[in-house]
This record gives sequence, C-alpha cells and structure tokens, in this order.
Amino acid sequence: MKNFLAKSISLMLIGGVLSSCVKDVDLEQKEEISLSPDVQIDLLIYDIDQSQFVDPSTGNSKTHISDTVRLEFLDDDYIQEDLSSVEFYFRHINTFPREIESKIRFLSDANQEQFAVNYTIKPGVDGNPVTTEQFEFFEEDRIHLVR
Repeated sequence: MKNFLAKSISLMLIGGVLSSCVKDVDLEQKEEISLSPDVQIDLLIYDIDQSQFVDPSTGNSKTHISDTVRLEFLDDDYIQEDLSSVEFYFRHINTFPREIESKIRFLSDANQEQFAVNYTIKPGVDGNPVTTEQFEFFEEDRIHLVR
C-alpha cells in the first residue's frame, strides 16, 4: 500500500509539473531570434620606459615613439560581414612626470589613415602612476572605418 501511495503521489506531482503554467510557444517566431556574440579582447599591451625616449646613436632625447601593429582579425569574413559595433578602450598607466600626446592611427592595407584617436595622457608622479582612459565607440554610421 505504501508503494502504491508513493507512486500515486509521484505521478500526480509529475503530472502537475507537466501541466502547470506554460506560455504558448509560437514556433514561427524562430526566424526572429538572432544571437550575436559580444567579444572582448585585449589587442595590444606594451610597456615604454624612459630609455626609449633617448636616441641611442646621439644620446639626444626623442619626442616621438612609433610602432605599427597589424590587426589581421579585422580581415575575417565575420568581421567584414557581421560587425555592427566596436568599442575601443585605451588605458595608459603613466609613470613619467609629463603629459604624453597619444595619436593612435588606424590604417588601411594601402597605409591610408581610416581614422585616428587622439588624446592627452595625464602626467604621472614618481611612485604614484596616473591612469588615463579613453573610449571610442563605432556604430553603424562609422563601422565601415573599422572593416
């Protein structure tokens, strides 16, 4: 009798769960569902020390440091076809006791400037680095500059 009672209660609970409130599902809406990935990656991390501001052949101070990095992932089919927005986040931790003018240029394959992000990096203090953050957001009206 106990076994019969336990089975009956179990069946009623399972039946109650299966017939409980369920919103009608319209399977025709499956075409309207789209999943878009949100990806966050670190593109470039670098350290600059004071020795890089000295010309090794003359010993004179340099006021300009330049580097070029190719972001090959921007050539991927997904990026070219499906990219809808991009947020660039630049963060500098400055230990130098002077302002630095940051000029970040994004170039095409033909070395033509597509867009630039220019801003001032705040001066640091010995033993107390200062962080400067800059955001640049591209939506559909300017996304072609990134593609």
